[in-house]
Amino acid sequence: MRTLICHNCGGELVRGSRISNNQDKTEYVVRCLQCNLEFDRYSGEYYKEFIDSFIFDKDTSVFEVGLKGSLYKIEYKIVGRIRYQDESSYEKSTWDEWILKTSTGKFSYIVEENDRIYLYQEHKPESINISETELKELSIEFEGEAVKKVLSYTGRVVIAEGEIPLIIETGDGVQFYDFKRYGEDYTLKRFDGTDRILRGKKVDLREVVEGFNIKKLQDSCNRMEKKRRSFIYESRIYALGMILSLILSVYNCFGGIPVKDVMNSKRVLSENILIGEDDDQVYESQILYGSFDVPEKNKLYNVTIRIGNNKLLEAEPLTFRLMLIGENRLTETLSGKSDIASLKETFDRIDAFMNPVESYMISGYIYGDYNNADYKSVYKLSRESNFVVDESGKYYFYLEFFSNSIIDMDSISVSMSMIDGNRFYLIISFIFFILWGVCNKCSRYYKEFTKSMLK
Repeated sequence: MRTLICHNCGGELVRGSRISNNQDKTEYVVRCLQCNLEFDRYSGEYYKEFIDSFIFDKDTSVFEVGLKGSLYKIEYKIVGRIRYQDESSYEKSTWDEWILKTSTGKFSYIVEENDRIYLYQEHKPESINISETELKELSIEFEGEAVKKVLSYTGRVVIAEGEIPLIIETGDGVQFYDFKRYGEDYTLKRFDGTDRILRGKKVDLREVVEGFNIKKLQDSCNRMEKKRRSFIYESRIYALGMILSLILSVYNCFGGIPVKDVMNSKRVLSENILIGEDDDQVYESQILYGSFDVPEKNKLYNVTIRIGNNKLLEAEPLTFRLMLIGENRLTETLSGKSDIASLKETFDRIDAFMNPVESYMISGYIYGDYNNADYKSVYKLSRESNFVVDESGKYYFYLEFFSNSIIDMDSISVSMSMIDGNRFYLIISFIFFILWGVCNKCSRYYKEFTKSMLK
């Protein structure tokens, strides 16, 4: 072990300590026994004396000098290595810069910092200007554009081995300027009056292991790849389940499971009967649909009334009332009668009954749609309503409506569908979405695994 000599007086340098400027901690220094001059972490002597503190883990790196491999279809050989320590840090804060050389003699660089690996190529910019303002704020103009965010720091050399394209030794300080431009990483290195600009991007450890055939990590890499593919497969299954659930939810929301035979049987009790006097004259119509089976109780059902192909002279609303009536209740009210006259008489008096005949009632208006220059309108609209049916079984629909014009009975349609599964499918879809997101995150985790994950 060689003795370090003070460049000021030639005295022997030894390790020492002092209270930092912040008066809150002790910092190590190198002190001359003869002139008492101190060298702190901002001097080369400090790193020469404390070099063991920065290189004890040098053999744990993924790379080594002499290793051959390829990245992005370019063959490389690692010919050198420089390890830097951030001089502003009291603790160990190192990163390795591996010098790569191609068969044509060009240099590239791999920066290995903790769990991150970057591949850099030398870049010759069209122009670059670095300056400091009076407030000592750094300003960089790069290829005609101002760089907004710049990270400036000094790295002190603690390892320099192999073939290095500059003359450098332990303790030398290299000024770094890191910035991003159009999504790419740039590093400007300034040393001994020379600037070198590198441009690069992050590289996954998997690519490095495969490209350089690093056997000590190959088995771990294969395990990670197997897990990644497993999560990708699961994420696709969950994505498919999410899409299907959404489709079923939309289907139930807008269509649902149709109730069959609603319009298979239709009895017109009255058709465009003119009622009222003078200007208050309207046409009344009554239709009874059914019977049909409502398959499940305590479910949400959607009822839609549609009217089309009716040209009306005015766009006044059509007033309607629709009743859902249980077969047993209607039979009881009719006392066994089922002829048209008895049905019409019953429904004419239905509002006077003490006990409601209907199970559910929907009422409202349907408006015409102005679509012609002469203000003629066409009834192409529909009305919808939802309700929960408490009991399953056979039911009838009774529809009565009042209009200002004659309505074609065949243009009227009533449909009913069960939509209770809509909320259920939305919940299932959300669960699948969460599982899909978790699997995607896990697959990225195993794709971008780092050396520390393998421990």
